[in-house]
Amino acid sequence: MMNRLYTISITLILILGFSNISSAQFGTIQGYVSVDYTPNCVFDSADVSWKNVIVEAENNLTNEKFYAVSDTIGYYSIPADSGNYTVRIQDFYNLVPCQPIQTANLNFAGAYDTIDFSLDPTYSCPVMNVGISAPLLRACDTAIYTVNYSNDGPTIANNAYVDIEIDSFLTIDTLLTTLAIDSILGFNRYRFNLGNVSPNDFLNFNVGTTVQCGVTVGRTHCVKAQIYPNNPCNTNTFVPKVEASGQCIGGQIEFYLKNASNTPMFSARNAWIIEDDLIIQGQPYTLDSNGIDTITIPNPVPGAMYRIEAQPDSLTPKILGNQKVWAFIEGGCNSSSGINTGFATDYYTDNNSPYIAHSCQQNVANMGTAEKIGYPEGYSTPNYIECNTPIKYRVHFQNTTNSTISAVTIKDTLSEHLDIKTLEISSSSHEIYQWRLFRDRTLEIKIFANLPSSSINEDASHGFLEYTIYQNKNLPDGTVINNTAYVDLDYTGNYTASNTTLHTIGKNFIVSTVENTFVENVEVKSYPNPFQDKATIEVLGVDYPELKLSLYNMAGQLIQQQQSANGQFEVYRNRLPQGVYIYKITNNDQLINVGKIIIQ
Repeated sequence: MMNRLYTISITLILILGFSNISSAQFGTIQGYVSVDYTPNCVFDSADVSWKNVIVEAENNLTNEKFYAVSDTIGYYSIPADSGNYTVRIQDFYNLVPCQPIQTANLNFAGAYDTIDFSLDPTYSCPVMNVGISAPLLRACDTAIYTVNYSNDGPTIANNAYVDIEIDSFLTIDTLLTTLAIDSILGFNRYRFNLGNVSPNDFLNFNVGTTVQCGVTVGRTHCVKAQIYPNNPCNTNTFVPKVEASGQCIGGQIEFYLKNASNTPMFSARNAWIIEDDLIIQGQPYTLDSNGIDTITIPNPVPGAMYRIEAQPDSLTPKILGNQKVWAFIEGGCNSSSGINTGFATDYYTDNNSPYIAHSCQQNVANMGTAEKIGYPEGYSTPNYIECNTPIKYRVHFQNTTNSTISAVTIKDTLSEHLDIKTLEISSSSHEIYQWRLFRDRTLEIKIFANLPSSSINEDASHGFLEYTIYQNKNLPDGTVINNTAYVDLDYTGNYTASNTTLHTIGKNFIVSTVENTFVENVEVKSYPNPFQDKATIEVLGVDYPELKLSLYNMAGQLIQQQQSANGQFEVYRNRLPQGVYIYKITNNDQLINVGKIIIQ
């Protein structure tokens, strides 16, 4: 995942200020952002201006937020209303502001208040970032991946390189690849030398591929980019690094959890095996230095998707990717009769380390002028994702006019539940030359496209923009995040709306075939399950004078409660909608059992 705003533009403007219909500007908050090379938290000749840093100003009275981004000389300017402001900048892995929170005052019309930010490097060495994606994948067709990379460290990255691992259903097309392959590493892995990358440089190259003919429509293809150097100042040498992988061997699946470090895990963590949309196995794990755990699925269902998902070690820093450890195999070990598509991208398929980027997307029959996908796509019909999970949005566009166009404008309304200052452009098929973010949270991005008409060159008529943004912290269960993009070709003003993406915040929403009973000699049965009108939940093995059952929907909201003196509960559907529900059985606040029932 790319961890800085990426652009190769001449000009970059990001202003959350006034739309065309808003009132006149009252005042301006302005200043410079620089990296403190001395370091002494005082701007001097040794410091370096730092571009592409988002600055946020929040009105202390109205809580309205205004934004700007520093330009090539580190300067930013925020038009804002009258009032007192709290001014912050975005978070970095390696740059810590000497004063992370400052105050500004606009107390008369035309007022200017200057707020400078000095960033102290955590690592006095290179910190590399990488992102990768493609417009769309179609069987028997070319797919051009754009690799974006930058150096967020204060020193030059000497002899940098990136390894690209492509899906087994893709082959490299060297004619469409704009950087020479340095070496073929085997197992679909290729190395590209980047040379020396200077601090605050933003660069890119293309990797051309071809999707295998005859591949199932809807199959998920993953491409991984990993950039080097990726251990700044050798500070991450003594940290557990858990990785996941999997393969089919002799008709069975073997998943591996590996600690790629000389440091053992600090504590036991949990891992789960998911079959399509069911948790079929769960267990704790812990790994010694360079240790490996193997989890075997002896009889995988033909065509099913299997995924291992594990918690990283509690000591894993964000710079090494502390969101999730995962791997999946689509199609089981036998896909001759077809595969179960659409499950793999319901789950998190990225890495929030700056050094690693994944692009996992389904191949399609076609796409139109404007389409949008948010990853993870989300579980089940409400598209459940966990709170604090970053969302990667990819906007696809195509020139369906009769002539070549020079520019594409994308307008994208950002939900109030998303934190704008965490916005990161991870990849773009074409050069971005202007950003604007209006007061109503509409993001406008202008792209140099030079897109030929689809009637002349169908492959080259496609393009994309991809960005990652974090939710506001700790959103409550049931929060709905919608997002829609609008695409204009060549400044016509005729915007085409994309589909609207949907995500719902929840927890414990994956259906589990593993019942969790917390008292010895107790057995809990639920039948029929799934059910249509009524289900019975029965507690056996221990007699309790009174039990309480609490029923929750997948967003974690309490639906109903009931008491039982005989260890048996009757759950009636009544007006409950179709879906999955979680029940919890307790005795005097002692947790007895947690399970799930399904209404068909």
